[in-house]
Amino acid sequence: SNGSILANVLVATNTAGADGSGVRVAVGTGDSLLIATNTIRGGRQGAGIWLDDGALNSWAALTIATNAILSGAKYGIYFANQSASPQYLQIDIASNTINPSVISGNQSYGIYLGMLWGDGGTVMVRDNSIYYRDSGSVSLTYGFYNYLTKNVTFTHNRINNPGMVTGGSFIGMYFDSSPNFVVEFNDVSSTGTGLNDVRPAIFVNPGSGAPRITGNIIYSSFTSVGSIYDFAIDNK
Repeated sequence: SNGSILANVLVATNTAGADGSGVRVAVGTGDSLLIATNTIRGGRQGAGIWLDDGALNSWAALTIATNAILSGAKYGIYFANQSASPQYLQIDIASNTINPSVISGNQSYGIYLGMLWGDGGTVMVRDNSIYYRDSGSVSLTYGFYNYLTKNVTFTHNRINNPGMVTGGSFIGMYFDSSPNFVVEFNDVSSTGTGLNDVRPAIFVNPGSGAPRITGNIIYSSFTSVGSIYDFAIDNK
């Protein structure tokens, strides 16, 4: 069976916890799920779209596409760390517009992928626009964060911070312990003053496999009291 969440306006007002999410998927049952063409605002500690641990166990395909995810939540799109990832799940995150939150003292994430370890699956993140449009200070913000996820292709995405983050630290895209990733033809740009650390692209412990990084445009112009570098690879 196929499920879909289409063409809704969804506003979460809970400010206290993860239940302040526009869409929350707890346990998947069916062949495929499509979440598309929605306008979504999550609550302060939640997400625009939140997928719990175990939410992916039964799906063969998950598509999140052409949604407008407004600022207000800690996460734009959030995949909780999966304790048992399905082997052959196909995930497509495509053509969404995401405005990450800029909330004083908080961390925020445009897209967060956590521990999708299915050996035969693939994760395609393509043609998304992650635009910072609220001005203010954060403790740390990531445009795209990927942890322990295999077989990720991150392509033709744009991450843009035109001086809106005025304090804290900015990281454009971050890959940690994620074998076989492909990062190609993305545009990451950020400007600003008074930040702690500025790191548009970080790749930590790529692990086994054959990661590929090609054809990206990375631009930054900052005044920072901490470290600034456009591109870093750290094989711990």
